[in-house]
This record gives sequence, structure tokens and C-alpha cells, in this order.
Amino acid sequence: MDFPYRTGSECPLFLAPMAGVSESPFRLLCRRFGADVVVSEFISAVGVARGLEHLFQDMRFEEAERPIGIQLYGADATVMARAAEMVTAVMRPDFLDINFGCPVKKVVKNNGGSGCLKDLDLVERIIRAVRSATSLPVTVKIRSGWDDAQRDPVTIALRCRDAGAQALTLHARTRTQMFSGTAN
Repeated sequence: MDFPYRTGSECPLFLAPMAGVSESPFRLLCRRFGADVVVSEFISAVGVARGLEHLFQDMRFEEAERPIGIQLYGADATVMARAAEMVTAVMRPDFLDINFGCPVKKVVKNNGGSGCLKDLDLVERIIRAVRSATSLPVTVKIRSGWDDAQRDPVTIALRCRDAGAQALTLHARTRTQMFSGTAN
């Protein structure tokens, strides 16, 4: 399989990002113990576009962490594009990852994270906007759907690919499952 960035291995091991966990020291430990690719905790595109300094501190990384992706979330394609442009210029990661997977209420209530999955046209607009704002590879993290009635990971993945996503990570639960139940 060809990834849009260097992985160092034919079957690479990726560190899945998790808020409150995937900070630089943890990513460095994971790299030391075999992770081929690491991703930052998810970062608010609104905060980045506003230039909030603490978010730029949260995105900092060491060269030893490469290849590294910065993961952004948001529900406004224009803001996501502006954040992608800023992250590309200032942080210079190896790729950008868009979070369409977070099920947490405070993120979803503003249609961010997995909240975007209720509107696949919005998902496509966000991916296209981010792709147009950066020269970096753009990847996405999704869930299998909003709920069991809207579970369709293949359609979601195909729409992400058609919009320009170059790699995809699937959390095989719906948003309503949160982190419980059986992944399918």
C-alpha cells in the first residue's frame, strides 16, 4: 500500500490520536517503541484561524516524531482551509488529518468531529477546501456513521476519497455508540 507520506515500513504502525494523551512526550515514546507514524491531538480549526497561541504550543513537535500529522476539526470549510494554510506554513507537519470521528458532545454540538457525518456534502466541502489550502497530503478519520440508521462507512469513505482524501482511518463504531459496544 502506498501512503501519501513516508512511513518507513511496508506495514506501518500508526499511533491513533487521543485528546489528553497524544502529546509530544507520549508521541516520542511511541516512536521509540515502534510507531511508524504519529498524529497530534485534535486541534480546533476555529482556534487556529484566530491565532490562539496555546494551540500552536499544543501542535509543536520534535523532528524525531516525523512523520507526523496535525489533526484539525471544525465544521466550516472556509475556517478549516484557513487553519490548514496556517498549520502548513507555521508548523510544517508531514500531513494534515481531518477529524470526522470525535463523538464528544461539546465538539458535536457545533457539528464538528462525527457531527459532520450527518451532512456528507459538508464533509466533501471541508476536504476540498483543506486540499486547496495546503500542499501537504490530507487524510481523514471517520466513524462508520452517525447512528445505526446512518451507518455506511463505505459510502462515507468513497465520498471522502472523491473529495480528495489521500488516506482514511475508520473507527468502526457510530457516533451514538461513543466508545462502547462492539466495533463493526
